[in-house]
Amino acid sequence: MVSQALRKRSSRLSTVTTDQRRQAIASIHESYGSHQVGALEEKLRALRSSFTREHIRSWVYTSFPIIPQILSYNLKLFGEDIVAAVTIAFVLIPQSIAYSTLAQVQPIRALLSSVFPVVIYAIFGQSRQLSVGPEALSSVLVGVTVLQESQNGYSTDQLASSLAFLVGVFLLILSALQAGFIDNILSGYLLTGFVTGVASLIMVEQLPELLGINDHPAGELSTIQKLTEVCNYLSTTNFKTLACSIVSIAFLLSIQTIKKKYGHKSGALRLMPQILLLVIIMISVSAAADFNSMGIHILGRFNNQISPPTLPPLSFPMIQRLVYPTIILTIVGFVESQTVTKKFGLKNEYSPSGNRELFALGIANLVGSFMGCYVTFGSLPRSKILAVAGGRTTLAGLFAAILVLIAFVTLVPVLQFLPKSTLASIVFVAAYNLIEWGEIIFVFKIRGWIEVALFLIAWALTLATTISDGIVLCLLLASLIIFRHTTIVNMSVLGWVPNGITNDSGYFVDTKEHPEAELFDNVLIMKIEAPIMFYNCGTLQRKIDLLIRAEQKLALQHAREVNPVLVGGDSTLGGDTDLRGSDTDLGTVQVTGDDHGGHNPHYILIDLKNSTDMDSAAIHMLKVITRSFKRRKFPIYFTGLHDFHIVLFRRSGLLDLVGSEHIFDTIQEGIHAIDREVEEEERARGNNPPTNPFDQPDDEPEDKDAAAGNRVMLQLGHAVTITPN
Repeated sequence: MVSQALRKRSSRLSTVTTDQRRQAIASIHESYGSHQVGALEEKLRALRSSFTREHIRSWVYTSFPIIPQILSYNLKLFGEDIVAAVTIAFVLIPQSIAYSTLAQVQPIRALLSSVFPVVIYAIFGQSRQLSVGPEALSSVLVGVTVLQESQNGYSTDQLASSLAFLVGVFLLILSALQAGFIDNILSGYLLTGFVTGVASLIMVEQLPELLGINDHPAGELSTIQKLTEVCNYLSTTNFKTLACSIVSIAFLLSIQTIKKKYGHKSGALRLMPQILLLVIIMISVSAAADFNSMGIHILGRFNNQISPPTLPPLSFPMIQRLVYPTIILTIVGFVESQTVTKKFGLKNEYSPSGNRELFALGIANLVGSFMGCYVTFGSLPRSKILAVAGGRTTLAGLFAAILVLIAFVTLVPVLQFLPKSTLASIVFVAAYNLIEWGEIIFVFKIRGWIEVALFLIAWALTLATTISDGIVLCLLLASLIIFRHTTIVNMSVLGWVPNGITNDSGYFVDTKEHPEAELFDNVLIMKIEAPIMFYNCGTLQRKIDLLIRAEQKLALQHAREVNPVLVGGDSTLGGDTDLRGSDTDLGTVQVTGDDHGGHNPHYILIDLKNSTDMDSAAIHMLKVITRSFKRRKFPIYFTGLHDFHIVLFRRSGLLDLVGSEHIFDTIQEGIHAIDREVEEEERARGNNPPTNPFDQPDDEPEDKDAAAGNRVMLQLGHAVTITPN
């Protein structure tokens, strides 16, 4: 039976009569039906109203973000963008040539990738500080892919363009599917570990050029294997090339350190293009000293002719082989681009849409593939330079692309003297800068061992496996972590806390956070505070199973303590106890006894007010639970249902199974209904309802059995809220 605590708390709560409840549910059904009838007319009216001048203007501005930027452009913005464009162009030219070695394509392909995709992104992209173009991570992935596929008769340049086409199409598909959230798949210290591993790989891959070793490690090898192969050829090191590499790396790191320390004091120092300065110095020294005759490899002449737009070579077998690297490239490139976009968007008070960024990057890669470009995404180090240089709009990237186009068309006779070891040094330092040393030191400093473990696992996986396998394993680990958190259901057991104003006023709270809360005897109130979907309904079902069985065990324990003669459960006592249960069998307890020992029936109240979504798998699970409760004579009540809950309950037949008389708006109304049901059962048995304890003098001691019951139910509240999944 329900305890006196339940009776005294619920006797004065607001009530809703049975007729009122039925009328409320009927009105919901009618409103839903009328909504269905008028849905088409409503959509047509909305469609007609959307073709206003204001709506069209908003659509144009959203689809082409460059238009509102042009309309608000002025000389001040133009001056800032030109300075940033010149700075970023001086970085893009040598960096693109250097990244062409990673992507296994000719320098002209990397330079073209610094022009056409950049122009397209400037038109459609929303991030004003994102520097799109060749990027270290994507260049490595492209290089690995085209080397494998080139054995089938295609050149690496052709394959790189085909890969850009497929990546562009895949990005557009994701944009149409509103999948801008995928950047959350690989994030946090898992992303830091992965990027650190890829940076280590890039630095190891530059060692042959830095050391002047002619024999390069062949095939798709892990970072450790490539490092081992390089060590085997150390005896063939060209010390002149090594000296050139050391000078180049030392120059870049020295200027970088000086800028970091003193850049805030001098604008000229902060904007100093150290990569451009290094390229000018090394080209001058190389041409004067004739590095080529000294055995130091130079870039040499390369084709700088722009081909007319052509469709990249595509065949069904090729597409089948490239699907896997396309997906990997898309996820990794978009994650890095969105990292930059969110960072600078937050800093500059604008919020780019992930879906729009998918569209902009997709169009940029798709159009670029027709011009012979390879896969391009946003670069974090280059974006930092663009922001520091004062880039305020996407027009800065457009101006930079025009400068790059002019430069590589006219400067080929000069660029041919650039030492390859200098290019390798540029890539080496760029890879070094990919490592987030500050984040790594911070997580070790605060001893966040879970984050440290994720970082080390991702780093080790990337080092010990090939780049493709490492990415897949990191993505798999990230997916498992996300899935693990997704399946967690926030569910609490509620108890009553009086507010002290009147005897019957108060509120329901989570018993885990408020151990002083009173639990009603024989009534289990569960509040579900998460969407109930196919991916977490199994976890919810197991939690409810554990809650019911824990309540039954504690109830039986209490009954034995109060009256061991009337309660069975062992060899000396009558009765029957069956605590077995599974996801669909919640177990039973058969207990006999009087008012002190009786614990049947159990009342279950589930509050869904904060459950914002539900699918068919969840409604099926609720039907299974409800049937199980009804077989065991456990009345079940639902409160806080939204309109969509009512619709699903009605369609699935759960509404008829539960009964409209067991559905209420608030928990208080449900508790009051349970109280009335208990009173009716007591009268049917001929028993007098227990007296209200508030009629007793304040100094009268509390009944020992009631106190024991409260202690047991409080114990239950702690037990069930910490039960593992």
